[in-house]
Amino acid sequence: LVMTVGLLAVVVYLYTVVAFNFFRKFYNKSEDEDEPDMKCDDMMTCYLFHMYVGVRAGGGIGDEIEDPAGDEYELYRVVFDITFFFFVIVILL
Repeated sequence: LVMTVGLLAVVVYLYTVVAFNFFRKFYNKSEDEDEPDMKCDDMMTCYLFHMYVGVRAGGGIGDEIEDPAGDEYELYRVVFDITFFFFVIVILL
């Protein structure tokens, strides 16, 4: 069980690195430009967000962040969401 939790932490960290570098704009759900609701301001908050919300959510991280429809990274985001769901939610949990 301890090794599974350790592997979960490492896999979620790897997804956090990808999300922080490529998909950070999808984490702002705020309508107000003056006070953005950024869940991925730095690596630590992004990692904690993925551990708390992504692992806890039944559908993975894709349920909690902005929809990628029409974005240039839409295909990559869909692959990111599906693989996060498969590896983290289905296999590790």
